[in-house]
Amino acid sequence: MTNFDDRAKDWDSDPMKVQRARIVADAIRAAVDIQPGMSALEIGCGTGLLSFALREDFASITLADTSQGMLDVLSDKIEAAKAANMRPLRLDLVVDPLPAERFDVVYSLMALHHIPDTDRILRRFSEVLNPGGWLAVADLDKEDGSFHTDGSADIHHGFERHKLQKQVEAAGFTNVHFSNVYTIHKTIGNEPRAFPLFLMMARKRNYLPSLTPAPSPDGRWERGSRENVNFSKSNSSPGAVPSPDGRGEARKMSISTKAIRLQAQSPLPMGEG
Repeated sequence: MTNFDDRAKDWDSDPMKVQRARIVADAIRAAVDIQPGMSALEIGCGTGLLSFALREDFASITLADTSQGMLDVLSDKIEAAKAANMRPLRLDLVVDPLPAERFDVVYSLMALHHIPDTDRILRRFSEVLNPGGWLAVADLDKEDGSFHTDGSADIHHGFERHKLQKQVEAAGFTNVHFSNVYTIHKTIGNEPRAFPLFLMMARKRNYLPSLTPAPSPDGRWERGSRENVNFSKSNSSPGAVPSPDGRGEARKMSISTKAIRLQAQSPLPMGEG
């Protein structure tokens, strides 16, 4: 039994944790253009406080944790709330096989600092996201190691934002930015302390595959080149693809998100507190 198993039944009784989850949920909601039908994955979900605050926003939410005690409490909450769009999952994303589903948003709250291999988990976040998907991580700014006074096996004493940004970008993300999202106040040795939390938002880079060979007007086959393609909500013509009779015919493409310009790049190798 882990430390989190022991604490699971009383987890939601802490008003600070409930407030923190609601504030982070508001910040994620403000940062992400959530569309109908979108799916989400929470890593290190605990009893699901953050996902319950977001459950009306997503068509489906998968809540993953390694603590069976937390998942047991979560399952009872999901059943009591009749939250049909929420699914608990025992998963260690660092070592377990990837789930079959791919998600539009991956988020975590006070989980990243408990995961030893930051680079690997960031790559795994990228792998379970759809192209252009969002990553939202709320966690501790760098601290002196005094935050955990309850015996938790803290792995990282928070993060330096500029260093974490480089790791996130190396894992296949772009548009990385940080904001101050919450401050945890504690008394340590009769001294009041403040521990700020950041919210880091990032987008998974979109890699355009090589185009399928298409006949050129003179009848020869040639492979299309990688180019910038402009996608928008409305139908648009990113380029002409020759039809079998040799006439150029615009292929219309659309997506359901905001108009965005995607720049093709070569893919990278993949491998609570």
